[in-house]
Amino acid sequence: MNVTKCPFEKETRVFVRFYEAENQSSSAYKEVNLTLLSDMLTKDLAENKGADNAKEYGSDAVVIYDDWTTVAEDGYMTIHFGAFFGRGGITHSINLVDVSDAEHPNKFRLYHNAHNDISLNTTDGYSAFRIFPRSECDKDATIELEWDDLSGAVRQVKFQHNPASPVQKTAENPEVQKNLK
Repeated sequence: MNVTKCPFEKETRVFVRFYEAENQSSSAYKEVNLTLLSDMLTKDLAENKGADNAKEYGSDAVVIYDDWTTVAEDGYMTIHFGAFFGRGGITHSINLVDVSDAEHPNKFRLYHNAHNDISLNTTDGYSAFRIFPRSECDKDATIELEWDDLSGAVRQVKFQHNPASPVQKTAENPEVQKNLK
């Protein structure tokens, strides 16, 4: 109710804190007031360069946090990660590459390039990657994610992709559309 237009110029994943407005009908749609709208790095997949992926995108270690923010849903893989950060002002790169094959149809590898920013201090961050086009974001799929962890080993985990929720699918409804403009 307190936001009249989208504050972002491109498609962006965000963390939202809100509360429901008072005295609402029992409609399936609820009016809310936003108290926090915090964007995160939102990226497309990086190009798969085969044997040159590590050279192109880096092979520095990361930790993937097992919490509610690391999730595959509505066409995105959102990752809560941690890495070693040192000197201020050095920008790290994080990329997700589709490394699928016939045996692993939805396999992705996370690459991190610290650009020689080495330290013993860890900092965490969030990044969301579009893994499926809009036309496929409602499919059920098992997603495999692999990365180089802090011990130097290659780690792997599987996620169940959660399709777009019914509320998100109803965004095509004209009543909802007029409220989103």
